[in-house]
Amino acid sequence: MISFAFMTAAGASTTVICPGVQQKVQVSFTLNGAPARSLALLTASPATAATFVNATAGCTNRVDMGGSRSLSSPTSFTPVFTTACSAAGQEVQFFMTASSNIDKGRWHQAAATFTVPGPGAPELAPDTTAASPPPAATPTPAPAGACTPSPLGYQCTSVQGKVTLHWSINTASAPSGPSNPCNLAAPRVLTSDVLSSKGVLHMAVQGDMGGYVSVGFAGTSGQMTNSDIVLGWTTAAGQADVRAFHADDTELTDANARTGDADWSFDKAVVTNGAVTTLCFSRLLQEPRATASPDLRAQVGMATGGSAATSRRRLAQTPTGSPIPFIWAVASWDRLQEHRPGDYGAFELDAASGGATAVDSAGSKKHWINAHGALMAVAWCFLLPLGSTIPAHRWLPGLPKMVMNKALWFWLHITCQLVGFALFLTSFIIAVVKFDEPKKSDELRYTHAVMGYIMCGMACMQILIAQVRPDPGTPKRVWLWNPFHLTWGRLTLMLGVATCFVGVAVQSLTIGGSLVSWYVPLAVVLALIYLADCFLRDLRSRDKDRELHEMRSRRLDPNDPAIKAALAAAASNPDLFGSHYTVGVPPDYTHPGAASMRMASGIGGSGIHTTGGAGTGTGGSISSQSADGDSAPTSRGAKALRMASGAAGSSGSGNGSSTVTPHDVKLQARAR
Repeated sequence: MISFAFMTAAGASTTVICPGVQQKVQVSFTLNGAPARSLALLTASPATAATFVNATAGCTNRVDMGGSRSLSSPTSFTPVFTTACSAAGQEVQFFMTASSNIDKGRWHQAAATFTVPGPGAPELAPDTTAASPPPAATPTPAPAGACTPSPLGYQCTSVQGKVTLHWSINTASAPSGPSNPCNLAAPRVLTSDVLSSKGVLHMAVQGDMGGYVSVGFAGTSGQMTNSDIVLGWTTAAGQADVRAFHADDTELTDANARTGDADWSFDKAVVTNGAVTTLCFSRLLQEPRATASPDLRAQVGMATGGSAATSRRRLAQTPTGSPIPFIWAVASWDRLQEHRPGDYGAFELDAASGGATAVDSAGSKKHWINAHGALMAVAWCFLLPLGSTIPAHRWLPGLPKMVMNKALWFWLHITCQLVGFALFLTSFIIAVVKFDEPKKSDELRYTHAVMGYIMCGMACMQILIAQVRPDPGTPKRVWLWNPFHLTWGRLTLMLGVATCFVGVAVQSLTIGGSLVSWYVPLAVVLALIYLADCFLRDLRSRDKDRELHEMRSRRLDPNDPAIKAALAAAASNPDLFGSHYTVGVPPDYTHPGAASMRMASGIGGSGIHTTGGAGTGTGGSISSQSADGDSAPTSRGAKALRMASGAAGSSGSGNGSSTVTPHDVKLQARAR
C-alpha cells in the first residue's frame, strides 16, 4: 500500500500545491499492515509541472527513491519539489511505482492529483481561510495533532492491513476536489439540522489489488456475520459497480444487496487507477436502515442535540465516544466472489481521534478450525488406522497374552478405536456448534460438510456393530458378522481419511493455512502404518509357506509296512475311531519323518493299543483364542486332531504294545 502526505517546506500538512513554492511529499509503504522497505520511482506529470531536488539525471520531474539497488531502503521517503509557476491553473499528477522484496517483486502503483491554484484563487489570498468559513462542499480540516490528514481531502487517514481509510465526520459533504479520485460531480450537501441531529460519516477506502474493495460496519467486533458492507469495483471496460449490503453470515451474495429505499448509503463511487481501487461513500450516523449499525452517534462522541459546529468542536477537542468496529476485504477480481485467505481483516476505529487498533478477525475462528482439524487428523490418520491393523497381527510376540480374560491384542484394538472415536466425536461437535452451515454454492465447504455427516453415521454404526457380535465360531459370526464388520470398517476409514484431506483444503481457503504443513505429516503417518502392515503380513505369509513346505517334505510313506499295519489296526475298530481316527506309530517304526511330526492345535489325548488288549482313553482338551480374544475350549477327542509339521513325538512301550499320549506323534487319516 502506498500513501501520500503533502507538506509545506516547514513540514506542516497541506492539501494545496502552490506554484513557485518549495514543498515536500511524504510517501509511505506498507504490506499486510506493516511498514515495508521498498524501492520507488516518483514522477510528476506534466514533465514541466514540478522539479524535484536530487532528481534523476536528465529528468527533473522524476526522483529515484532507494537508488534502485539499496537492500536497506527505508519504509518512507520525503522528496522535496517545487511546482512551476507555469503550472498555475493546471492539473498535476504525482505517480508512484514501487516494489518490495517482501512480496517477491510485485509492482505497486498509486497516484495523487491536484489542481494548482491560479492567480486570484482563494487558496493563494492572504488570510482568506481565517477570515471566512470554507464553502459547504469543502471538508473541515482536522485540528493539528488530532489525526493524520488525508491527501484525498478528508479529515483523517489511517492504514489498516491492506487498505487505507480516509474519513470525515459531520462535514456537509464529501470532498469533491481533484485530490479525491472519486471526484463526485454533485455530492449531496446536508443541512446543519441534519448534521446536528443525525450526523454523517464520509469515507473513502483504497486497496492496491486492482479488483474490488469493501469495508463494513461490524455488529460484533471482528466478525462478518451481521455487518453492513459497502463493496465496489470497476470492470476492465471501466464500468463501476458499487453497492451496499447486509451480511447475515460469512457469505455475501447479490441477494444481500440493499437497493432503492433499503440502501443505507449515498454518494457511492468507485474508481481504479492502475492497481489502486478507491471506494467512496457516505452514510448518516443515525440510519435505521443499517441493520448492524443503526446509530453510531454515541460512538463518535456526538450529542443528540446541538449544532454541527458544536459537534465538530467536541470531536476535535474531547473525544468521548467508543471505537467503531470495522471489517475490510480486497481482491484482485472484479466480481462478487470470496477473497483469498489473508486479504481481509478487522479493526476498531476511534473516528474522533483517528486512532485505530487492529482486531484479529480470524483469531477465535482460527483457533476452533485448527482444533477441529487436529482432532480429526489424530483420530482418522493415526489411531483408527493403527487400531484396525492390530487384529491381523495378533500372532506377534506378547499380543496373545491374556489380560482379564481377553488377549492383549484385543485390548489394544478397542483402546485405539474408542479413543479415536472419542476424538472424532469431540471434533464433530466443535464443527456443528462453532461453524456456520455452508451453502451449496460454496462447493468445497459443502462437500466437506456432507462427507463429515456421512462419516459420522458410518462410524457410529460401526461402534454399534461391535457391541452385538455373535459368539465365536458360530455361523453368524463367521459368515455374516466378521465380513460385514471388516468391510464396513474399511469403508468408514477410507471416507474418514478422504474427509480429512478435503478439510485441509477448506482450512487453507478459510484462514490461509499451509497445505504442505498438513498434507505432508498426514501422508507420512498413513504411509508408515500401511508399510508396517504390509511388511508384517508378508512376514506372516512367508512363515506359513515355510511350515507348509516342511510339512509336505516330511510326509509319512503310506507303503511303509509299519504304517500299513497301523492303518489296518485302526480300520478294524471303526466304532472306536469314527470317521476320523488317530493311531500311534509302532515302537519298531523308524521312518525318518516320524520324528518331525507335531500337533497343531486342539489335541485330545487317548490311550490306544495297536496289538493286544482293548485300548482305553481319556478325553482331553486345550484352550485356543477366539476371534475377539476370548479363551474358548476346542472340541474334545480324536476328531479335533490336525496334522502339521514341527515338534518331534515320542513313542511309548510296554508288553508288546504302543501307548499313545498327547505328546506322541499322531497320524490322522480319513476313513474310507
